[in-house]
Amino acid sequence: MSKVSKFYWIALIILWLTAMWYWADDNDYYRDNFRYMTKEQKLYFNWQNGESEEDFKNKYRQHFNDTSFFFPRQQVVQIKRFKNTPLLGLFTGKSLKHEKLNEFLSACNDTLNYNWAETTWNESEAQYYVRFYNANNQVCGKMYLELTDGNVEASPFCPVTRFGSLSPEGLKKMNDLITTDANWQ
Repeated sequence: MSKVSKFYWIALIILWLTAMWYWADDNDYYRDNFRYMTKEQKLYFNWQNGESEEDFKNKYRQHFNDTSFFFPRQQVVQIKRFKNTPLLGLFTGKSLKHEKLNEFLSACNDTLNYNWAETTWNESEAQYYVRFYNANNQVCGKMYLELTDGNVEASPFCPVTRFGSLSPEGLKKMNDLITTDANWQ
């Protein structure tokens, strides 16, 4: 086998391993413990035929203070922020300082930080994503944040986030929490 063909095989293997690593990390492969909604809960939060906009919003409002839906539905012991840059974002992780943990979780679950505006955006447009870890070091929640227009995608679902649009107050609060380097280590 010539040196050139060995080089191509090695490069191909490295490329394949990199792609698999990126895919596994992006999907929190083997390290997630999300508590997703049941089929009945999903059906409940979907728009029903003949339902008015106000009735639909009331379904969400009824669960704003329901602790079983507080994001991310588990006790969080660590939060990590990453820049949403393909491949390179993996190396930008920073942990939220422990004293800021409750403030961040409160911001995620504060109804005043979100509004009813509908959003049409893709997670790839987010500047940051945040992973929430439980005591077993498993990812129990993930949030993509697009801080220019104030869009949020949270997983698992949380009624408080409504349709994924931050209010002006929420945008300012999340911007401060996410972009202030003194909050992260």
